[in-house]
Parts: sequence; structure tokens; C-alpha cells
Amino acid sequence: TLKITQNSFILKPFENIAQKILAYPSDIIWVNTGALTNLNHLLTNFPLLKGKIKKIVMMGGCIGMGNVTPAA
Repeated sequence: TLKITQNSFILKPFENIAQKILAYPSDIIWVNTGALTNLNHLLTNFPLLKGKIKKIVMMGGCIGMGNVTPAA
């Protein structure tokens, strides 16, 4: 059973993701293409998910200055 530790309105999408991860433990590959805020919220509020994600893949980084435009 998932236990929500903060405002349920804010965490409802994370609760849905957590339920999917629990339905397929060790089969989930989390692909992150931006900030790690969502993953942080998920694992902070649902600590039982730690160890249930098979792999975390991050897309980012650069050599040199990277994207420094205002839209970045």
C-alpha cells in the first residue's frame, strides 16, 4: 500500500507512476531527459520504490558551453 507523505493533489500523478512501478518491479527503465526533479519527488515520497527501478538513464550534459539560450 502506498503512503502519501504530502499534499495528495500534488502527488496524484506520482502515485499513479508508483503503482505502475510496483506492478512491474525490476522491469522499469526510467529515462530522464531533463531535470531530475520528478524522480526526486517520486523516490522521496514513495521510498519503497527504491530498488524497484531496474535502470535510470539520463540524457544530458555537454562538452563546452552547452545550450545557454534563454529557452534552455
